[in-house]
Amino acid sequence: MRHAAIEFASQVDQKWNAGERFGAIFTTDMLNVAEFKGLLQTGAREIPVVVYFHENQLEYPNRVQAERDFHYGFTNFTSALAAHAVWFNSRFNLDSFVGHLRSMLKRWPDFQPESAVEQVACKGSIQAPGIEVPKSKPRDTAVDRPLHIVWAARWEHDKNPDDLLAIVKSLCDRGVSFVASVVGQQYRKIPDSFDEIKEVLGERIANWGFVADRQQYFELLGNADVFLSTANHEFFGIAAAEAIAMDCMPLLPNRLAYPELLDVENFPERRNCLFDSVVEAVGILEKLGANRYDFDGTIATDIRAKYGWTQRANEMDAKLLRICAGDD
Repeated sequence: MRHAAIEFASQVDQKWNAGERFGAIFTTDMLNVAEFKGLLQTGAREIPVVVYFHENQLEYPNRVQAERDFHYGFTNFTSALAAHAVWFNSRFNLDSFVGHLRSMLKRWPDFQPESAVEQVACKGSIQAPGIEVPKSKPRDTAVDRPLHIVWAARWEHDKNPDDLLAIVKSLCDRGVSFVASVVGQQYRKIPDSFDEIKEVLGERIANWGFVADRQQYFELLGNADVFLSTANHEFFGIAAAEAIAMDCMPLLPNRLAYPELLDVENFPERRNCLFDSVVEAVGILEKLGANRYDFDGTIATDIRAKYGWTQRANEMDAKLLRICAGDD
């Protein structure tokens, strides 16, 4: 976010001078679009820029309790202002971004840019990403085997492994028959919670660590019963969407983009797949151990239809073509 604008502006100018022409420039929110456009030295500066917000820096949780540095969030703000179109992967992402901007107005001593914030709100639109998963196989609903729970996320603080630890501890204490697959990409610093989670689970571990092969990962989902998330940071929920499309029952925090992903506004009965506390999550999992699939199985069909890449790509392409033609 600090220096990408310099390199990308140089590359685009080189392509323009070599005779290449483009209908639009598509970038993510990790690029400082205002700086990028300001650095362009060719006719490329007139090309419409579409910014895709897969997250926003104002909503991203701090690792430690400290006063937030709003520099990157402000970069997101000026990028949205400088862009022709601003796409967000979820309504939650858009609303949280604009909400933070509105609350930040109080920090300006003068010349508060209220109209600029509302410009971003009007310019923003929702373009969810797509998923591509194989056809799911018939689910084994027998209750004479352990409940298979899968937790799949980056092994970082914002995915809240502390709540995962609390949940598996409680399930063990209650004598629930279950196995767990705790998988996801790992980085140099892994939260200490994972060591304790591994120790608590012991022989209950079905899979542990990063699954590099995508087909193997889908087979894992196909053999699991429940997809569990404990995240404190989720702007869409790709892993949850893929798991649901593979017929895993979702058990997700009642926050962030998850209620939107399940479309609980139109299907209020799906609130049974959301939890507000560790205690509530444990209670749901304990019941599932006795009755595997007492939930709305149409969620998988809906997720596949709404977020399949064929559908999403067609909608995005049509939107981009209108922008390139100057009709949007």
